[in-house]
Amino acid sequence: MIDLAANPPAEAQTAIAFDAALSISQGARPGPRLLNWLALAEPASWNDDATARLVDVLLRGNDRGWRFLDTSGILVRALPEVAEAVDRWHRDPELIDPTQVVQFEMVDSLQQVIRRDRRAADVHSRIAQDDLLVLAALVTDLAGEHPPVQLVASLADRFGLDPAAHEELLALTSDHGLLRGVAGRADGLTEESALALAAHLVSAERTRLLYLLDISIGPLDPVARARLDSLLTRVLAALDGIGTADEPDAFGHRRAEAVRLAGADASVVDRIQHAPRPYLLTELPERVVGHARLLEPRPDRREVRVAIERHPSRGVVIDVVARDQLGLLAAVTEVFADRELDVVSARVATWGDGAALESFEIEPRPGGSIPADTDLADQISQVLGGRVEAGALADATVAFDDAGSPWYTLCEIRHVDQPALLATIAAGLALAGASVHAAELEIQDGIAIDRFSLTDRNGAKLRRDSKDAIRSVIVEGAHGRGRLGRLARR
Repeated sequence: MIDLAANPPAEAQTAIAFDAALSISQGARPGPRLLNWLALAEPASWNDDATARLVDVLLRGNDRGWRFLDTSGILVRALPEVAEAVDRWHRDPELIDPTQVVQFEMVDSLQQVIRRDRRAADVHSRIAQDDLLVLAALVTDLAGEHPPVQLVASLADRFGLDPAAHEELLALTSDHGLLRGVAGRADGLTEESALALAAHLVSAERTRLLYLLDISIGPLDPVARARLDSLLTRVLAALDGIGTADEPDAFGHRRAEAVRLAGADASVVDRIQHAPRPYLLTELPERVVGHARLLEPRPDRREVRVAIERHPSRGVVIDVVARDQLGLLAAVTEVFADRELDVVSARVATWGDGAALESFEIEPRPGGSIPADTDLADQISQVLGGRVEAGALADATVAFDDAGSPWYTLCEIRHVDQPALLATIAAGLALAGASVHAAELEIQDGIAIDRFSLTDRNGAKLRRDSKDAIRSVIVEGAHGRGRLGRLARR
Protein backbone atom coordinates (compact mmCIF):
# COMPACT_ATOMS: atom_id res chain seq x y z
CA MET A 1 0.00 0.00 0.00
CA ILE A 2 1.13 3.55 -0.75
CA ASP A 3 -0.24 6.19 1.61
CA LEU A 4 0.55 9.60 3.13
CA ALA A 5 2.64 9.88 6.29
CA ALA A 6 1.55 13.54 6.68
CA ASN A 7 -0.45 16.13 4.75
CA PRO A 8 1.70 17.72 2.02
CA PRO A 9 1.26 21.29 0.71
CA ALA A 10 -1.44 21.68 -1.94
CA GLU A 11 1.07 22.73 -4.62
CA ALA A 12 2.63 19.24 -4.45
CA GLN A 13 -0.66 17.56 -5.36
CA THR A 14 0.07 16.77 -9.01
CA ALA A 15 3.63 15.55 -8.53
CA ILE A 16 2.60 13.31 -5.58
CA ALA A 17 -0.31 11.89 -7.57
CA PHE A 18 2.04 10.95 -10.43
CA ASP A 19 4.49 9.39 -7.95
CA ALA A 20 1.64 7.34 -6.51
CA ALA A 21 0.47 6.34 -9.99
CA LEU A 22 3.93 4.96 -10.77
CA SER A 23 3.92 2.86 -7.58
CA ILE A 24 0.39 1.66 -8.31
CA SER A 25 1.52 0.68 -11.82
CA GLN A 26 4.09 -1.56 -10.12
CA GLY A 27 1.51 -3.30 -7.91
CA ALA A 28 0.86 -1.04 -4.92
CA ARG A 29 -2.64 -0.10 -3.68
CA PRO A 30 -3.62 3.49 -2.83
CA GLY A 31 -4.17 4.10 0.88
CA PRO A 32 -7.16 5.95 2.40
CA ARG A 33 -5.27 9.08 3.50
CA LEU A 34 -3.84 9.49 0.00
CA LEU A 35 -7.25 9.10 -1.63
CA ASN A 36 -8.93 11.50 0.83
CA TRP A 37 -6.21 14.14 0.40
CA LEU A 38 -6.36 13.95 -3.40
CA ALA A 39 -10.16 14.29 -3.25
CA LEU A 40 -10.08 17.33 -0.93
CA ALA A 41 -6.97 19.18 -2.04
CA GLU A 42 -7.30 22.30 -4.18
CA PRO A 43 -6.06 22.00 -7.77
CA ALA A 44 -2.45 23.13 -7.99
CA SER A 45 -0.75 24.91 -10.84
CA TRP A 46 1.56 22.89 -13.06
CA ASN A 47 5.32 23.06 -12.52
CA ASP A 48 8.51 21.47 -13.88
CA ASP A 49 8.43 18.81 -11.18
CA ALA A 50 4.99 17.70 -12.33
CA THR A 51 6.19 17.49 -15.93
CA ALA A 52 9.14 15.29 -14.94
CA ARG A 53 6.85 12.96 -12.93
CA LEU A 54 4.38 12.79 -15.83
CA VAL A 55 7.18 11.69 -18.16
CA ASP A 56 8.12 8.97 -15.64
CA VAL A 57 4.55 7.68 -15.59
CA LEU A 58 4.36 7.72 -19.38
CA LEU A 59 7.62 5.80 -19.71
CA ARG A 60 7.23 3.35 -16.83
CA GLY A 61 3.57 3.33 -15.84
CA ASN A 62 0.66 1.25 -17.07
CA ASP A 63 -3.13 1.25 -17.24
CA ARG A 64 -3.48 0.65 -13.47
CA GLY A 65 -1.68 3.89 -12.71
CA TRP A 66 -3.71 5.82 -15.26
CA ARG A 67 -7.01 4.46 -13.91
CA PHE A 68 -5.94 5.70 -10.48
CA LEU A 69 -5.28 9.18 -11.86
CA ASP A 70 -8.64 9.12 -13.63
CA THR A 71 -10.78 7.89 -10.74
CA SER A 72 -9.03 10.12 -8.17
CA GLY A 73 -9.96 13.21 -10.20
CA ILE A 74 -6.37 14.28 -10.86
CA LEU A 75 -6.66 13.98 -14.63
CA VAL A 76 -9.60 16.34 -14.94
CA ARG A 77 -7.95 18.88 -12.61
CA ALA A 78 -4.34 18.66 -13.77
CA LEU A 79 -4.59 17.36 -17.36
CA PRO A 80 -8.03 18.20 -18.75
CA GLU A 81 -6.81 17.43 -22.30
CA VAL A 82 -6.09 13.84 -21.25
CA ALA A 83 -9.30 13.63 -19.22
CA GLU A 84 -11.32 14.69 -22.27
CA ALA A 85 -9.77 11.92 -24.37
CA VAL A 86 -10.41 9.35 -21.61
CA ASP A 87 -14.03 10.49 -21.45
CA ARG A 88 -14.35 9.93 -25.20
CA TRP A 89 -12.97 6.42 -24.77
CA HIS A 90 -15.47 5.77 -21.96
CA ARG A 91 -18.30 6.67 -24.34
CA ASP A 92 -16.95 4.56 -27.22
CA PRO A 93 -19.72 2.02 -28.02
CA GLU A 94 -17.22 -0.33 -29.65
CA LEU A 95 -15.19 -0.66 -26.44
CA ILE A 96 -16.03 -3.96 -24.79
CA ASP A 97 -13.47 -4.19 -21.98
CA PRO A 98 -13.86 -1.22 -19.57
CA THR A 99 -10.44 -1.91 -18.07
CA GLN A 100 -8.86 -0.67 -21.29
CA VAL A 101 -10.35 2.84 -21.27
CA VAL A 102 -7.15 4.47 -20.00
CA GLN A 103 -4.57 3.02 -22.32
CA PHE A 104 -2.25 4.97 -24.59
CA GLU A 105 -1.28 2.73 -27.49
CA MET A 106 1.51 4.93 -28.85
CA VAL A 107 3.00 5.56 -25.42
CA ASP A 108 2.85 1.85 -24.53
CA SER A 109 4.41 0.88 -27.85
CA LEU A 110 7.19 3.42 -27.33
CA GLN A 111 7.93 1.86 -23.94
CA GLN A 112 8.26 -1.58 -25.50
CA VAL A 113 10.40 -0.33 -28.40
CA ILE A 114 12.89 1.37 -26.08
CA ARG A 115 13.13 -1.68 -23.80
CA ARG A 116 13.22 -4.52 -26.30
CA ASP A 117 14.51 -3.20 -29.63
CA ARG A 118 18.31 -3.03 -29.68
CA ARG A 119 18.55 -0.58 -32.60
CA ALA A 120 15.86 1.68 -31.12
CA ALA A 121 17.50 1.55 -27.69
CA ASP A 122 20.79 2.68 -29.23
CA VAL A 123 19.06 5.58 -30.99
CA HIS A 124 17.24 6.43 -27.75
CA SER A 125 20.52 6.60 -25.88
CA ARG A 126 21.70 9.34 -28.26
CA ILE A 127 18.80 11.76 -27.76
CA ALA A 128 18.78 14.61 -25.26
CA GLN A 129 15.03 15.43 -25.25
CA ASP A 130 13.45 12.34 -23.75
CA ASP A 131 10.58 14.41 -22.37
CA LEU A 132 9.63 15.73 -25.83
CA LEU A 133 9.70 12.20 -27.25
CA VAL A 134 7.25 10.97 -24.62
CA LEU A 135 5.02 14.04 -24.87
CA ALA A 136 4.91 13.63 -28.66
CA ALA A 137 3.73 10.03 -28.22
CA LEU A 138 1.05 11.25 -25.79
CA VAL A 139 -0.14 13.94 -28.23
CA THR A 140 -0.33 11.35 -31.01
CA ASP A 141 -2.56 9.15 -28.83
CA LEU A 142 -4.79 12.05 -27.79
CA ALA A 143 -5.10 13.68 -31.21
CA GLY A 144 -5.91 10.52 -33.17
CA GLU A 145 -6.68 11.53 -36.75
CA HIS A 146 -7.21 15.21 -35.90
CA PRO A 147 -4.52 17.87 -36.60
CA PRO A 148 -2.38 18.26 -33.46
CA VAL A 149 -1.91 22.06 -33.63
CA GLN A 150 -4.47 23.14 -31.01
CA LEU A 151 -3.70 20.23 -28.69
CA VAL A 152 0.04 20.94 -28.81
CA ALA A 153 -0.59 24.63 -28.12
CA SER A 154 -2.74 23.78 -25.09
CA LEU A 155 -0.27 21.28 -23.62
CA ALA A 156 2.73 23.51 -24.35
CA ASP A 157 1.05 26.30 -22.40
CA ARG A 158 0.16 23.97 -19.54
CA PHE A 159 3.66 22.49 -19.32
CA GLY A 160 5.31 25.89 -19.67
CA LEU A 161 7.31 24.88 -22.74
CA ASP A 162 9.48 27.59 -24.25
CA PRO A 163 8.84 28.56 -27.92
CA ALA A 164 11.61 26.29 -29.21
CA ALA A 165 10.26 23.24 -27.36
CA HIS A 166 6.72 24.10 -28.50
CA GLU A 167 7.89 24.23 -32.13
CA GLU A 168 9.78 20.95 -31.75
CA LEU A 169 6.75 19.17 -30.26
CA LEU A 170 4.51 20.45 -33.04
CA ALA A 171 7.05 19.40 -35.70
CA LEU A 172 7.32 15.89 -34.29
CA THR A 173 3.58 15.33 -34.06
CA SER A 174 2.89 16.88 -37.47
CA ASP A 175 5.57 14.71 -39.17
CA HIS A 176 4.39 11.55 -37.43
CA GLY A 177 4.80 8.71 -39.96
CA LEU A 178 6.99 10.69 -42.37
CA LEU A 179 10.15 8.54 -42.21
CA ARG A 180 8.09 5.39 -42.39
CA GLY A 181 6.21 6.69 -45.42
CA VAL A 182 9.32 7.79 -47.30
CA ALA A 183 11.13 4.51 -46.54
CA GLY A 184 8.22 2.61 -48.08
CA ARG A 185 8.53 4.40 -51.42
CA ALA A 186 10.53 2.92 -54.28
CA ASP A 187 12.71 6.04 -54.41
CA GLY A 188 12.80 6.50 -50.65
CA LEU A 189 16.46 5.54 -50.18
CA THR A 190 17.90 7.78 -52.88
CA GLU A 191 20.33 10.59 -52.14
CA GLU A 192 17.66 13.11 -53.13
CA SER A 193 15.19 11.71 -50.58
CA ALA A 194 17.78 11.75 -47.81
CA LEU A 195 18.83 15.31 -48.60
CA ALA A 196 15.24 16.51 -48.82
CA LEU A 197 14.47 14.99 -45.43
CA ALA A 198 17.65 16.47 -43.97
CA ALA A 199 16.58 19.91 -45.17
CA HIS A 200 13.12 19.44 -43.68
CA LEU A 201 14.04 17.85 -40.33
CA VAL A 202 16.95 20.26 -39.74
CA SER A 203 18.66 18.37 -36.89
CA ALA A 204 19.89 14.89 -36.01
CA GLU A 205 17.99 15.14 -32.71
CA ARG A 206 14.63 15.64 -34.40
CA THR A 207 15.42 12.89 -36.91
CA ARG A 208 16.16 10.38 -34.14
CA LEU A 209 13.05 11.39 -32.18
CA LEU A 210 10.87 10.98 -35.27
CA TYR A 211 12.46 7.60 -36.03
CA LEU A 212 11.53 6.32 -32.55
CA LEU A 213 7.98 7.59 -32.94
CA ASP A 214 7.63 6.00 -36.37
CA ILE A 215 8.85 2.62 -35.12
CA SER A 216 6.25 2.83 -32.36
CA ILE A 217 3.36 3.13 -34.84
CA GLY A 218 3.23 -0.63 -35.25
CA PRO A 219 5.09 -3.74 -36.45
CA LEU A 220 7.22 -3.68 -39.59
CA ASP A 221 8.25 -6.69 -41.64
CA PRO A 222 12.04 -7.25 -41.84
CA VAL A 223 12.40 -5.65 -45.27
CA ALA A 224 10.43 -2.54 -44.32
CA ARG A 225 12.36 -2.23 -41.06
CA ALA A 226 15.70 -2.55 -42.86
CA ARG A 227 14.65 0.22 -45.25
CA LEU A 228 13.61 2.48 -42.36
CA ASP A 229 16.92 1.86 -40.58
CA SER A 230 18.81 2.56 -43.80
CA LEU A 231 16.88 5.79 -44.34
CA LEU A 232 17.76 6.93 -40.82
CA THR A 233 21.44 6.30 -41.52
CA ARG A 234 21.30 8.21 -44.82
CA VAL A 235 19.48 11.21 -43.36
CA LEU A 236 21.90 11.41 -40.43
CA ALA A 237 24.80 11.23 -42.87
CA ALA A 238 23.29 14.08 -44.88
CA LEU A 239 22.80 16.09 -41.69
CA ASP A 240 26.49 15.72 -40.87
CA GLY A 241 27.13 18.28 -43.60
CA ILE A 242 24.84 20.95 -42.17
CA GLY A 243 26.75 24.07 -41.20
CA THR A 244 23.68 26.06 -40.13
CA ALA A 245 20.14 25.17 -39.26
CA ASP A 246 18.83 26.00 -42.73
CA GLU A 247 21.65 25.37 -45.24
CA PRO A 248 22.65 21.72 -45.68
CA ASP A 249 26.05 21.31 -47.29
CA ALA A 250 24.66 19.68 -50.44
CA PHE A 251 22.37 22.64 -51.06
CA GLY A 252 25.10 25.13 -50.23
CA HIS A 253 27.59 23.45 -52.56
CA ARG A 254 25.21 23.28 -55.50
CA ARG A 255 23.99 26.81 -54.97
CA ALA A 256 27.54 28.19 -54.61
CA GLU A 257 28.70 26.41 -57.79
CA ALA A 258 25.75 27.80 -59.74
CA VAL A 259 26.44 31.30 -58.41
CA ARG A 260 30.09 30.97 -59.50
CA LEU A 261 29.03 29.93 -63.00
CA ALA A 262 26.57 32.83 -63.22
CA GLY A 263 29.37 35.38 -62.98
CA ALA A 264 28.56 39.04 -62.35
CA ASP A 265 24.92 39.03 -63.49
CA ALA A 266 23.25 40.22 -60.27
CA SER A 267 19.67 39.35 -61.26
CA VAL A 268 20.64 35.79 -62.25
CA VAL A 269 22.61 35.33 -59.02
CA ASP A 270 19.61 36.55 -57.01
CA ARG A 271 17.34 34.10 -58.85
CA ILE A 272 19.74 31.25 -57.97
CA GLN A 273 19.95 32.36 -54.33
CA HIS A 274 16.17 32.10 -54.03
CA ALA A 275 15.79 28.82 -55.95
CA PRO A 276 13.61 26.16 -54.23
CA ARG A 277 15.60 23.49 -52.44
CA PRO A 278 13.85 20.46 -53.96
CA TYR A 279 14.68 21.91 -57.38
CA LEU A 280 18.37 22.38 -56.47
CA LEU A 281 18.54 18.73 -55.46
CA THR A 282 17.59 17.54 -58.93
CA GLU A 283 19.44 19.88 -61.29
CA LEU A 284 23.11 20.31 -62.17
CA PRO A 285 24.60 23.76 -61.46
CA GLU A 286 25.01 24.60 -65.15
CA ARG A 287 21.33 23.81 -65.75
CA VAL A 288 20.38 25.98 -62.76
CA VAL A 289 22.26 28.90 -64.33
CA GLY A 290 20.53 28.38 -67.68
CA HIS A 291 17.13 28.30 -66.02
CA ALA A 292 17.90 31.42 -63.98
CA ARG A 293 18.81 33.33 -67.16
CA LEU A 294 15.62 32.13 -68.83
CA LEU A 295 13.61 33.31 -65.81
CA GLU A 296 15.10 36.82 -65.78
CA PRO A 297 13.37 39.16 -65.82
CA ARG A 298 10.25 37.56 -64.37
CA PRO A 299 7.74 36.82 -67.16
CA ASP A 300 4.57 38.90 -67.51
CA ARG A 301 1.22 37.23 -66.82
CA ARG A 302 0.67 35.90 -70.36
CA GLU A 303 4.32 35.69 -71.40
CA VAL A 304 5.85 32.28 -72.09
CA ARG A 305 9.52 31.56 -72.81
CA VAL A 306 10.84 28.29 -74.18
CA ALA A 307 14.36 26.87 -74.45
CA ILE A 308 15.04 23.62 -76.34
CA GLU A 309 18.20 21.59 -75.82
CA ARG A 310 19.27 18.32 -77.36
CA HIS A 311 21.01 16.60 -74.49
CA PRO A 312 23.38 13.64 -75.14
CA SER A 313 21.99 11.49 -72.32
CA ARG A 314 18.49 12.89 -71.74
CA GLY A 315 17.40 13.34 -75.36
CA VAL A 316 15.39 16.48 -76.10
CA VAL A 317 14.85 18.73 -73.10
CA ILE A 318 12.28 21.53 -73.31
CA ASP A 319 12.24 24.19 -70.60
CA VAL A 320 9.14 26.36 -70.28
CA VAL A 321 9.11 29.54 -68.17
CA ALA A 322 5.98 31.52 -67.31
CA ARG A 323 4.17 33.11 -64.39
CA ASP A 324 2.89 30.52 -61.94
CA GLN A 325 -0.79 29.91 -62.57
CA LEU A 326 -3.31 27.14 -62.22
CA GLY A 327 -3.41 25.03 -65.36
CA LEU A 328 0.09 25.84 -66.63
CA LEU A 329 1.09 22.16 -66.84
CA ALA A 330 -2.23 21.37 -68.52
CA ALA A 331 -1.65 24.03 -71.17
CA VAL A 332 1.92 22.95 -71.90
CA THR A 333 1.12 19.24 -72.14
CA GLU A 334 -1.91 19.99 -74.34
CA VAL A 335 0.40 21.73 -76.80
CA PHE A 336 2.86 18.82 -76.63
CA ALA A 337 0.04 16.39 -77.39
CA ASP A 338 -1.07 18.52 -80.34
CA ARG A 339 2.52 18.46 -81.64
CA GLU A 340 2.71 14.65 -81.13
CA LEU A 341 5.43 14.98 -78.50
CA ASP A 342 5.46 12.42 -75.67
CA VAL A 343 6.64 13.52 -72.21
CA VAL A 344 9.16 11.15 -70.63
CA SER A 345 9.60 13.10 -67.38
CA ALA A 346 8.63 16.48 -65.97
CA ARG A 347 9.96 18.70 -63.20
CA VAL A 348 8.34 21.82 -61.86
CA ALA A 349 9.77 24.62 -59.71
CA THR A 350 8.18 27.85 -58.52
CA TRP A 351 9.79 30.92 -56.97
CA GLY A 352 8.43 33.22 -54.32
CA ASP A 353 7.87 36.04 -56.80
CA GLY A 354 5.52 33.90 -58.91
CA ALA A 355 7.97 32.77 -61.60
CA ALA A 356 7.55 29.14 -62.66
CA LEU A 357 9.78 26.68 -64.49
CA GLU A 358 8.62 23.43 -66.11
CA SER A 359 11.31 21.17 -67.55
CA PHE A 360 10.43 18.18 -69.75
CA GLU A 361 12.26 15.30 -71.37
CA ILE A 362 10.54 14.77 -74.72
CA GLU A 363 10.30 11.98 -77.30
CA PRO A 364 8.57 12.81 -80.62
CA ARG A 365 6.08 10.21 -81.82
CA PRO A 366 6.34 8.96 -85.42
CA GLY A 367 5.35 11.94 -87.48
CA GLY A 368 6.05 14.39 -84.67
CA SER A 369 8.83 16.98 -84.77
CA ILE A 370 10.39 19.49 -82.42
CA PRO A 371 9.17 23.00 -83.35
CA ALA A 372 11.10 26.22 -82.94
CA ASP A 373 11.14 27.57 -79.43
CA THR A 374 9.27 30.77 -80.38
CA ASP A 375 6.50 28.81 -82.12
CA LEU A 376 6.09 26.58 -79.08
CA ALA A 377 6.01 29.58 -76.72
CA ASP A 378 3.35 31.33 -78.83
CA GLN A 379 1.11 28.27 -78.91
CA ILE A 380 1.36 27.69 -75.14
CA SER A 381 0.56 31.36 -74.52
CA GLN A 382 -2.57 31.08 -76.69
CA VAL A 383 -3.80 28.02 -74.79
CA LEU A 384 -3.24 29.56 -71.35
CA GLY A 385 -6.41 31.08 -69.90
CA GLY A 386 -8.66 29.41 -72.46
CA ARG A 387 -11.13 26.60 -72.17
CA VAL A 388 -9.76 23.49 -70.46
CA GLU A 389 -11.12 20.03 -71.22
CA ALA A 390 -10.38 16.94 -69.14
CA GLY A 391 -11.59 13.80 -70.83
CA ALA A 392 -12.96 11.01 -68.68
CA LEU A 393 -10.55 8.19 -67.74
CA ALA A 394 -13.14 5.78 -66.42
CA ASP A 395 -10.63 2.95 -65.82
CA ALA A 396 -8.07 5.09 -64.02
CA THR A 397 -6.98 4.28 -60.48
CA VAL A 398 -6.03 7.24 -58.31
CA ALA A 399 -4.10 6.85 -55.04
CA PHE A 400 -2.77 9.44 -52.58
CA ASP A 401 0.05 9.38 -50.05
CA ASP A 402 0.55 12.16 -47.47
CA ALA A 403 3.38 10.43 -45.60
CA GLY A 404 5.89 10.11 -48.44
CA SER A 405 6.92 13.77 -48.61
CA PRO A 406 7.39 16.56 -46.07
CA TRP A 407 5.88 19.13 -48.42
CA TYR A 408 3.50 17.48 -50.88
CA THR A 409 0.64 15.03 -51.22
CA LEU A 410 1.91 12.34 -53.57
CA CYS A 411 -0.59 11.15 -56.16
CA GLU A 412 -0.27 8.10 -58.39
CA ILE A 413 -2.58 7.67 -61.37
CA ARG A 414 -2.59 4.46 -63.41
CA HIS A 415 -4.27 4.02 -66.78
CA VAL A 416 -3.74 2.16 -70.05
CA ASP A 417 -1.19 4.18 -72.01
CA GLN A 418 -2.68 6.30 -74.76
CA PRO A 419 -1.80 9.46 -76.70
CA ALA A 420 -2.20 12.74 -74.78
CA LEU A 421 -2.74 10.89 -71.50
CA LEU A 422 -0.58 13.29 -69.48
CA ALA A 423 -2.40 16.27 -70.99
CA THR A 424 -5.75 14.76 -69.97
CA ILE A 425 -4.55 14.10 -66.42
CA ALA A 426 -2.91 17.52 -66.08
CA ALA A 427 -6.14 19.20 -67.19
CA GLY A 428 -8.06 17.18 -64.60
CA LEU A 429 -5.65 18.16 -61.82
CA ALA A 430 -5.96 21.83 -62.81
CA LEU A 431 -9.74 21.71 -62.91
CA ALA A 432 -9.76 20.13 -59.45
CA GLY A 433 -7.63 23.01 -58.12
CA ALA A 434 -4.39 21.10 -57.52
CA SER A 435 -0.95 22.64 -58.06
CA VAL A 436 1.63 20.28 -59.59
CA HIS A 437 5.19 20.57 -58.27
CA ALA A 438 6.76 17.50 -59.91
CA ALA A 439 5.79 14.65 -62.20
CA GLU A 440 7.33 11.24 -62.92
CA LEU A 441 6.13 9.09 -65.77
CA GLU A 442 6.58 5.35 -66.28
CA ILE A 443 5.18 2.67 -68.59
CA GLN A 444 4.87 -0.95 -67.38
CA ASP A 445 3.33 -3.58 -69.68
CA GLY A 446 1.22 -0.99 -71.47
CA ILE A 447 0.07 0.71 -68.25
CA ALA A 448 1.05 4.33 -67.74
CA ILE A 449 1.98 5.13 -64.13
CA ASP A 450 2.02 8.89 -63.58
CA ARG A 451 3.20 10.19 -60.20
CA PHE A 452 2.67 13.78 -59.10
CA SER A 453 3.69 15.93 -56.13
CA LEU A 454 0.66 18.09 -55.35
CA THR A 455 -0.51 20.88 -53.07
CA ASP A 456 -3.64 22.97 -52.92
CA ARG A 457 -3.65 26.58 -54.15
CA ASN A 458 -2.24 27.74 -50.80
CA GLY A 459 0.74 25.38 -50.95
CA ALA A 460 -0.60 22.96 -48.31
CA LYS A 461 -1.04 19.21 -48.59
CA LEU A 462 -4.38 18.17 -49.99
CA ARG A 463 -7.39 17.71 -47.75
CA ARG A 464 -9.86 14.87 -48.21
CA ASP A 465 -12.33 16.96 -50.22
CA SER A 466 -9.56 18.00 -52.63
CA LYS A 467 -8.56 14.37 -53.13
CA ASP A 468 -12.17 13.41 -53.77
CA ALA A 469 -12.45 16.21 -56.34
CA ILE A 470 -9.32 15.03 -58.16
CA ARG A 471 -10.50 11.43 -58.24
CA SER A 472 -13.92 12.49 -59.52
CA VAL A 473 -12.59 14.77 -62.28
CA ILE A 474 -10.00 12.24 -63.47
CA VAL A 475 -12.53 9.41 -63.72
CA GLU A 476 -15.60 11.36 -64.90
CA GLY A 477 -14.00 14.25 -66.82
CA ALA A 478 -14.82 17.97 -66.61
CA HIS A 479 -14.37 21.24 -68.42
CA GLY A 480 -13.82 24.83 -67.35
CA ARG A 481 -12.59 28.21 -68.45
CA GLY A 482 -10.32 31.05 -67.30
CA ARG A 483 -8.92 30.40 -63.83
CA LEU A 484 -10.72 27.08 -63.82
CA GLY A 485 -12.78 27.80 -60.74
CA ARG A 486 -16.14 26.77 -62.19
CA LEU A 487 -16.39 23.14 -63.19
CA ALA A 488 -18.92 21.29 -65.29
CA ARG A 489 -19.12 17.50 -65.28
CA ARG A 490 -19.04 15.84 -68.65
